[in-house]
Amino acid sequence: MENKKDVPNKLNMLSLILSIIAVAAPGAYIIGLSYNQGILAGAGINTSNFPITIQEAYVSAYYASTHFFVAVVKEIVSFLGLTFESRSLLILLSGFLLLIIFIYLLIKVIRCESSFKGGDIYNFVLKVISHLHWKNNDFTKAVGIGGLASYSVILIVYVIMFAVLCWVLLPGAAYNVGYGVSERSIKDYVSNGCENEAEKNWSRCIVIYGEYDEVVDKGLMIIRNEKQIAIFDGESSKVISLPSEFIIQKKYIEPKNVKSASNSIQG
Repeated sequence: MENKKDVPNKLNMLSLILSIIAVAAPGAYIIGLSYNQGILAGAGINTSNFPITIQEAYVSAYYASTHFFVAVVKEIVSFLGLTFESRSLLILLSGFLLLIIFIYLLIKVIRCESSFKGGDIYNFVLKVISHLHWKNNDFTKAVGIGGLASYSVILIVYVIMFAVLCWVLLPGAAYNVGYGVSERSIKDYVSNGCENEAEKNWSRCIVIYGEYDEVVDKGLMIIRNEKQIAIFDGESSKVISLPSEFIIQKKYIEPKNVKSASNSIQG
């Protein structure tokens, strides 16, 4: 049988989870939207010409978060690599070991009360500590309450500042990530053509076929949604409205003396 005392705790936990979701959902949408806007801006495309749905914004937020995560992991690995290669790790471990030894010896000294009970210095220190304890000294109690109150106010201010910074910085970072992804793709396309080192033998070029197998356009795909696709053809960026029936073909380039295959998306 469920304990009635646990019900309020579960309700509070559920309310906290729902509050986090209520804040995270629009935050994820803004991050995804900023990521898409960065991709379009990196290709020189006006964002007003390429609207996205809420679902597409959430998917883009996942991609942006993946870029953030990978970047953080790389920085951590780089930091650990430098730490293990340098003498700073040895110094850090030595300092930590000395701290442990100091705390251990301090505990041992404090526990040896019998050797200090008769000493005047020890009794004096105990009296001073007892007198300054908040249970016996109103001034100490007032200082403690005032300090706790000021700490709480400062903490609230920091939390608000952190939330505001996250609300501003995360979308800005997502925009920069998307811009960089688009910019690098275009530079690689201009330098290497359809050869795609990131996907090995898959061509970076696509060909869009219409309802009657006519070529609508071809080039580097920047981004697409259900009704539109943005491409870069080597000279300029374009936003193309997809026909009611279409095929997007992406070639697979085999090694020499082997025929090429292709991957097609039909709509």
